[in-house]
Amino acid sequence: MSLTFALEKDGDKWHAFCSELPGCHTFGDSKKDAMKNLKDAVLLYLEDEIDNQSMNAVIEYNEKELTNV
Repeated sequence: MSLTFALEKDGDKWHAFCSELPGCHTFGDSKKDAMKNLKDAVLLYLEDEIDNQSMNAVIEYNEKELTNV
């Protein structure tokens, strides 16, 4: 599973989202904050999907890639 993280400037904040995960988006005061918040949001989203057994795939992620923002 590949996930795309995107950033957009929204006024004085940064909007971060993952288009592959509907409704998975967040904001931050800086790009770094927005990406950190998005990492947390994606992990919670996937955890919830797994807990509800709505995903049938094994999910792996590379922690280094998610934290090198």
